[in-house]
Formats: sequence, structure tokens, C-alpha cells
Amino acid sequence: ARGGSLDDAAMQQLQLRYVDKVQKRVDQSLFEWALTGMGQSIPGWHLEKCTWIGTTRDGTEVVLLEYPIGDQPGFEPGDMGHDAYVKAKEFGAVPLPRALSRALQDSKNLAVASGQLRAADSMPGTRCEHCNAKEAPGKKLLRCSRCRVAQYCGKECQKKDWPDHKEFCTAQTGKSEADAGGEGKSGGSSSSKSKSKKAKGGKK
Repeated sequence: ARGGSLDDAAMQQLQLRYVDKVQKRVDQSLFEWALTGMGQSIPGWHLEKCTWIGTTRDGTEVVLLEYPIGDQPGFEPGDMGHDAYVKAKEFGAVPLPRALSRALQDSKNLAVASGQLRAADSMPGTRCEHCNAKEAPGKKLLRCSRCRVAQYCGKECQKKDWPDHKEFCTAQTGKSEADAGGEGKSGGSSSSKSKSKKAKGGKK
């Protein structure tokens, strides 16, 4: 695991630093937002969820999950529940406190209301989940076709990162590793899947 060389105390301190970093950037209104996935089923619920990515110019990246809760007691139609994580190169993702998750949701809502959403593939600070290489002209990262959040240089980095990514990925999609064919590949890249479909179509 990425954090294997850190003891529990050091891991906790590092996680707190990530949380503090996100809080400061929310306070400074530095996040830019993009919608990366919607209409995914939530296991055990007849609901749909949306996945948002927030990034800053210094490479801080958060994932905001939203899901309808209007049919639950105490809530009104249209109310959305939310969970948020900050991406951490040492151990995948760190869950963020509820208050900070709410602040990120407010930041995202402001971007939506002001028409300042970005295309997911144009977000600043985009890096490979495994090797941390930054996307550059002529070097486009591939997005995990299952969760539509994680991005990689290519299949090799994607395969190596699967042990760290699979818990987050399966939580996002509601599919177990077995459901995905036990692949250990994070579902393959979106571009590789499209190539496969084209190849099948050519045989007809």
C-alpha cells in the first residue's frame, strides 16, 4: 500500500494535513469543478448519484459524491446527501469531515449557478493516480471506465494502482471486484473499451 512505510500516528498526522489543506483552499475559493459521472445506481437504493471533481491549480483534488435523500424522514424533495474525499498519493483517498464536505458542496453549487463548470478532461492539476505524472500536451491521461474519477498514464499504471484504487472504485460503482470479472484493472480505460467495441462491431 502507498502508506505502508508510515506508522499509524504518522498516517493520522498526514491525513489531518490533507484535510487542513482542503479547508484552506475552500476558504480561499480556489476550487474549480467538473461533473464526471451521473446516473449511477446506489446499492440497495432506488436512487441515483452524481460524482463531481474539484481541483485547484496546485494539484489539490477532491471527489464529491451527491445522492438524493428527499424521500428520507426529515428531508424535503430535492435534498441531496453528500460525501467527500481528498486524493492522497500516499494512501489513495482521505474521507473529509461532514462540515468540510458541505463547504465543498456549497463551492460546487456556486460554480453551477455561475456557469463556471469545466469539462472534466480540462481540469487543472490532473495527474496519474499511480506515478503522479502530470497530464501534458500530447500526453492525455486515461480515465477509469468504471468510476470515471481515477486517471492514469496507461494500462500499466492502472494495473499497478488497482490494489489501492479498488476499494474507492467499487464503492463508487456499487460493483464488487467479482462483478467486474475479478479484473484487478480498475475496469480498463475508457479509450480501450471504445476500441474493443469498435473491433466487435467490425466483425458483424
